[in-house]
Amino acid sequence: MSLTKEQYRNLIVRQRELNDIINPEWKADRTLFDFQIAMTVEANECIEHCAYKWWKKEEVDVKQAQMEVVDCWFFYLSAMIIADYAGYAEENMLLLSGYEPQDFDQDATILASMRFINWVSFEIYACDTTEVTSRLWDMTKAVGLTVEQMYEMYMAKLVLNIFRQKHGYSDGTYMKVWNGIEDNEVLHELMKRTVDLNELDDMLETLYSAAFIKYQLQRNKNGYYKQTYNQQLIEKEIS
Repeated sequence: MSLTKEQYRNLIVRQRELNDIINPEWKADRTLFDFQIAMTVEANECIEHCAYKWWKKEEVDVKQAQMEVVDCWFFYLSAMIIADYAGYAEENMLLLSGYEPQDFDQDATILASMRFINWVSFEIYACDTTEVTSRLWDMTKAVGLTVEQMYEMYMAKLVLNIFRQKHGYSDGTYMKVWNGIEDNEVLHELMKRTVDLNELDDMLETLYSAAFIKYQLQRNKNGYYKQTYNQQLIEKEIS
């Protein structure tokens, strides 16, 4: 199944909305280079989750690798918008999304990520989005995501990204780690329950609010404070 024209255009619209929430003047304040950097960082983080370090014990984290690829899509779409390539890239987006799904492939994911990093550094400036788009779809395929799964994960992550902004992500007051679990992982667990965007937002709000209400400051043996809360009570909030 390929990405539909309606889905692609919805991605562009929603990406603009998110960027406007972060900064209404983002098109004036940000440059194409900013999004190139962001895509490069996210692709590198995808590799980090692939346990590439043969010299130490590591575990592959497929879900987080997939989430990093979805993050690449956020910055890719932003790059297309700021460079006025969104319309130009539409045909390539739809055509190149018609791939045969596969299971997660560790080596293929690492290789696709490296190729994406190389191409995103040069081809965007050449006004040739074909290779960049192709490499990003290669990454999406390699991490085991279908087109529909990528779209669903993008929409779910969009909910989390907007939630972050509402709770102080830009000014540094947002708590990204909830009881030792990063919010990306919380989102992944919630997606097992629902992919309805309103329900996801409600669950995030419930969990985040409950985390603050039930936090207790406890002095540990080193004299520092740590924050703890009752995980069972948190789970009860969304059951």
